[in-house]
Amino acid sequence: MQNMKYLDHLKETYEQITKSDSDQTLWAKVYKIDTEGFKAKVQGVKGLIPFDKMPWHYEKESHWQAAAPHLIGKAYNADLLESDDESLKLSLSVENHSFTKKKYTLGQTYESLILEKTDRHLLVDTGLNSNFRNGSQLGIVSVFDFWDVKNFAYAKVGDKISLSYLNELDQGMVSLCDPLKYSSWYKQKPEKLIDTIVSVNVAVETGVKYFKTYDHFNSELNINSELYNEDILEALNAYILNLSDGDTIQCLVIGVSPKTNEIILKIHPELIAVLEASE
Repeated sequence: MQNMKYLDHLKETYEQITKSDSDQTLWAKVYKIDTEGFKAKVQGVKGLIPFDKMPWHYEKESHWQAAAPHLIGKAYNADLLESDDESLKLSLSVENHSFTKKKYTLGQTYESLILEKTDRHLLVDTGLNSNFRNGSQLGIVSVFDFWDVKNFAYAKVGDKISLSYLNELDQGMVSLCDPLKYSSWYKQKPEKLIDTIVSVNVAVETGVKYFKTYDHFNSELNINSELYNEDILEALNAYILNLSDGDTIQCLVIGVSPKTNEIILKIHPELIAVLEASE
């Protein structure tokens, strides 16, 4: 008897939803992902929302699979596409559901969802940060935009990850980086150091010399014929060899490498001039 009452109520609700002159606002609540789209209910009546009728679009079904756990239970303003009187099932579209576009701030951290991973980048959706209340916002994170590459290696599709906003790209995507990369690199604006003289600290560990600009940026100081007159290479190598742990030297910044997080250095021009004059 109870089942009959439920079925009668379901049929009555279905008929009200599908009436040709119905002007009621329909809300579809997602409860499961299927191979063709999301299963949803409108006032208890079951229906299907095809992937291409969702409020935003992903290129691959695997992206929807990654996002699905965070979309279950969400309700969207729906349009009725088709109905089946025999099964009492609905075909729905929620692509017209409206969102307030989220504004992003340089350096601000946003919780994101990893949708795809290649050898060189992550495709993420920062819509997770607002629990998708602002819809979807795709972003790209390069392997080089991790301060520690191991964190890129550990990242998996479906993981949540905190990322800092950098800028907007073409086709409405955004560029992001891990927060430590932002605070230790982009926020410091190392490119402003190019063509300036900087203080470089020398560290020696197990016989290997390391250089840090302003005791912050890892730095590269190469001695080769592409940068210096070949006649002074021997003297420059001797100069580097005699540096001790804790020494501070002055160098010219000739470039920066966001891929290695390094400042590219050249020996102070005044020392080079002295060495060349003595030849």
